Amino acid sequence: MKATASEDSIQPTSEPAAPEMARTGLPSTANSQLHSESISPEQLAELFAEFSQTTQRLQESHSVLQQRVVSLRNELAEKNLQLERKKRLEGLGLMVAGVAHEIRNPLGSIALYLDSLVQEVRGEFSSSSCLDLISRIDHVVAHLNGVVENMLVFTSSIEVKREECDLPMLLSEALQLMVGEIDRSNTRIIHSNNPPFAKVLADRDRIRCVFINLIKNAIQAMEPGGEIHIDWSSVQRDGEEFIRVAVRDTGPGIPQENLEKVLVPFFSEGKSSGGVGLGLTLVHTILERQGGRVKLMNSEDGGLVVELEFRKETKEGAQS
Repeated sequence: MKATASEDSIQPTSEPAAPEMARTGLPSTANSQLHSESISPEQLAELFAEFSQTTQRLQESHSVLQQRVVSLRNELAEKNLQLERKKRLEGLGLMVAGVAHEIRNPLGSIALYLDSLVQEVRGEFSSSSCLDLISRIDHVVAHLNGVVENMLVFTSSIEVKREECDLPMLLSEALQLMVGEIDRSNTRIIHSNNPPFAKVLADRDRIRCVFINLIKNAIQAMEPGGEIHIDWSSVQRDGEEFIRVAVRDTGPGIPQENLEKVLVPFFSEGKSSGGVGLGLTLVHTILERQGGRVKLMNSEDGGLVVELEFRKETKEGAQS
């Protein structure tokens, strides 16, 4: 009986071994070996470092992709604006031939009649008031003829001349041609710096026309006594060197949402400027055909800034 009681007292001590094997499926000796093979703190730190580096690389890739998406959206917006301009030009082209015929022929006749009238007045009356009136009419005829010429620039495939041009000299010539309007409006022309060596291959007459339109547009945008600031620089873009000239006026500027729209033919903000909505559009069209670029922005100091970029190229560079 004592032996039996002793066996009963020993029996409960062997029961906990079963739950231990049920949890691990291994004997206690094997279980202790498993725990001894767990990841060390150093290995865990290394894994976290690798995870952190991978996360950082993913974030950088995401940032690059976001920038690319923004760039593509901007390119798409620019293409849409170009398409809008092209559609307007195509529509304009359908009517230009008729306009040129219906307007230019009568204008030529009026100019001829005015010339004959001047000869008659000088011969018989010599009246300065009559001559002044005739001169005013002749000025209006010349202006209308200029409008027709500008319309033809948009629609005709004019062959672009490529001759070596001195940009500062062409700007100086444009300012001389505009000296009457500059003086009447009491406009100050301020050169911020000396122009660099700025010879390019371009159409001399067209580039002079670009500068004239820029000056005229700036004068019309300002109250009398305004200022036109001209700044020259040389820039690198897409592996090429460009000559940049920035023309800034002291007018009210252009609302941000209309900065690109003003390059569309006949776009108007509803303000009377004495023009027909072709000034900046003409500048853009001419420069685009010359392989250049136009950029518009509002200055922090007030007024509109028009940046023109010309590819720096000479006859020697073109031949090589």
